[in-house]
Amino acid sequence: MLQALALGPGAVHLDLRDVSFMDIHGLTLMSKVAKQLCSEKRPVSCVTNQRLAIIFKMCGLAPTLNVTVEE
Repeated sequence: MLQALALGPGAVHLDLRDVSFMDIHGLTLMSKVAKQLCSEKRPVSCVTNQRLAIIFKMCGLAPTLNVTVEE
């Protein structure tokens, strides 16, 4: 994911619908990605399943990642 961010400017679209588990390391990575994109004023959208959407909301990442749910 970090390599994809380094490819250059522009919008970032994440499709995490098939992710069934994310531990603290994954959440830390998502937080770093969100902070980097925010600081670069790059738009981001993240499609997730309901489970990840709840986790991102609890962690405060949902608004920054513009999370939408699709099963």
